[in-house]
Amino acid sequence: MSEMRPSYGEYATPEEQRRRIDSNPLPDGSPRQEPKPRQEPEVSRATAAAPTATAGDSPKPLTRARRIDLFAAVFLLAWGLFSVIRMVPELTQLPSTFYDAFEVMGIDAEFSDPAGARWWGVGAAFVYGFGWLVAAALTWRRARQRKIVFWVPLVSAVVVFLIVMLLIAVPLANDPALLDALVSQMGELPQP
Repeated sequence: MSEMRPSYGEYATPEEQRRRIDSNPLPDGSPRQEPKPRQEPEVSRATAAAPTATAGDSPKPLTRARRIDLFAAVFLLAWGLFSVIRMVPELTQLPSTFYDAFEVMGIDAEFSDPAGARWWGVGAAFVYGFGWLVAAALTWRRARQRKIVFWVPLVSAVVVFLIVMLLIAVPLANDPALLDALVSQMGELPQP
C-alpha cells in the first residue's frame, strides 16, 4: 500500500481506513468500537420477482401551497385568454379603434395611412395571441415538472404587453398629421 492519502472524492481502501483510524486515537482515551457489519434485509422470492415501483408511477399528492399555485396560474391564464379574445378584434381594426379614442378625447385627426396602421394592429394581435400560447405552454411544462408556475403568466403578460404597446405606438408616432393634432390638443390644455 502506498503512504499517500486519498484525494478529495476518492475512496480509501479498507487497509488505509484502518491505518487512519488507528493513528488518530479518541481524545478522551475511550476504546474504539468496531462497526457492526451491515446486514441486508431478507427478501422473499415473491417480493424479489415483483416489479418495483418507480418515482413516476404514482404522483405525490398535491400540497395546499401547490394547489394554490396551480389555481393562481390557471386563473391568470384564463384571464389572459379572456383578454386576448377581447382585444384581438380591437387590434385588427386599429384605425377605427383609434378614431373612437380620438373622438372621446376631442381630437379631430385621421391616419394618413390607415391600411398600414391596420397591419401594425394585426401584428400586435398576432403577438398577443402567440404570447398567450407561449405562456400556457411554459406554465404546463413547469407544472409537469412540479415547479412554481404562477409567475409565468405574470411575466409573460408584462413582456407581451410591452411588445404590443410598441407595435401600436409605431403607426401613431410615424403619422405627422396625428402628431400635429395631438400636440395642438395638448397646447389647448389649461396650464396650472
